[in-house]
Amino acid sequence: MNKDTFTQILENPKEAGLICLASFKHFIQIYHFYLYRKPFIFKPFHLQIINALEDRVLNANNQEKPNLLINVAPRSGKSQILQYFVAWGYAINYQSNFILTSYGDSLVMKFSDSIKAIINSQLYQDMFKLPLDPKNTAKEFWKMQNGGELRASAMGSIITGFGAGVMAGDWGGAMIIDDPLKAADFKSEASRQNCIDFYTNTLKSRLNNPKTPIILIMQRLHIDDLTGYILKNESDTWEHINLPTIDEDAQTSIWEDQFPYEKLMEYKRILPFFYYSQYQQEPIILGGSVIKGDWFKFYPVNQEFTYKKIIIVADTAMKVKEHNDYSVFIVGGQTSDDKLHILDIVRGKWESPELKTTAKTLWNKWQRGVGGKYCSGLYIEDKASGTGLIQELRKECSIPIKPVVADKDKLTRLESVLSHIECGNVLLPCSKEYGFNPDLISEAEAFSRDDSHRHDDQVDCLVYLIMNTIQKLKVSIYDAI
Repeated sequence: MNKDTFTQILENPKEAGLICLASFKHFIQIYHFYLYRKPFIFKPFHLQIINALEDRVLNANNQEKPNLLINVAPRSGKSQILQYFVAWGYAINYQSNFILTSYGDSLVMKFSDSIKAIINSQLYQDMFKLPLDPKNTAKEFWKMQNGGELRASAMGSIITGFGAGVMAGDWGGAMIIDDPLKAADFKSEASRQNCIDFYTNTLKSRLNNPKTPIILIMQRLHIDDLTGYILKNESDTWEHINLPTIDEDAQTSIWEDQFPYEKLMEYKRILPFFYYSQYQQEPIILGGSVIKGDWFKFYPVNQEFTYKKIIIVADTAMKVKEHNDYSVFIVGGQTSDDKLHILDIVRGKWESPELKTTAKTLWNKWQRGVGGKYCSGLYIEDKASGTGLIQELRKECSIPIKPVVADKDKLTRLESVLSHIECGNVLLPCSKEYGFNPDLISEAEAFSRDDSHRHDDQVDCLVYLIMNTIQKLKVSIYDAI
């Protein structure tokens, strides 16, 4: 936009207002130049965000996935776009109701104040003639005159009595969550859980209409942040836009001036956790560096292999409460060249009857093995619920059960087989992203020497699998020469 064009807009505000109503991008162009006297720099990722937000307004009642989740780096212009979005939303329908929230009270109040400044501007009033209600202009709560309202509140604050959206009709506002967790709190499990609890127990109940969109825009901070919860539990109602800052294959940045490629490569080297989470939107687990994910190799699933031995190993949990470990069954095959292929993993939290059914079902699936090599047994750790499972299966069926007795602690057991993982003798199917692989690799990378990791059920099961297959081989050092 140049000065001549902007002068024409000021001289013909009503006509310019029609252009703004038809295009969110044009609204941003005009108001950003009006407020700051410089153009808004639109990068392709900005347009992705803008188009997705615009779609929530122009097609409000035709959204299969009404909610919008955007993961993007800090300082990317996301909050500014959201401020323009709310002001534009009121221009579309002045009866709209918004709830704004973020991790900090001062942050969300500044957000609210910026939106009011746009609406109170002379240009906005010349275009749309939509004044604020002079009786309700506080930062935490304000209203349009004879119209909708906006409630700004930090995560965890009381917002009873307020709702986002309208009861019926098309576009009528949104619930906007901008960075719900403070970056400094990423290590705190309590802070992460409080954020999720506030979303599930409070924010979701504040929608006036099932079609009212929830718009969550945030940088990733942890695999168990609010994004992680939504992707795991509610992905069927959310459109997800993931915007990594760096394309490592092309060696380019989405915005070189703001996020220089070479600088972020330095972050990757010295601060890998922050690089992958806040900039690449792919958080990794902070682990104990016992197992490296890169040690796992992969085998093609469309190729036939000859197996010398196929077994199933089970590690059963003591309880099924949410904070307890899972029960895990891993199927492994020892190849003719003495590699271990992980063929299948079943993981869950089951009471005793379901656990027994799961064991039988998995045995029936794999008892004939692969390529004529039969599964030779079901190895179950003989403790807690595992002991009961062994007894019940022996009474009810002819599955060859082989109890496993732990004579050492978990770390010692792992270290006894670690060299097999490190030298690439343990292979997963297809690729890092395939099927159960991400969960197994993440848990393995998180395994710590001080037992501070959250779960180790798959790792423990994998250790038993290695111990009862390739670990039994006695290889002379001269065989490697």
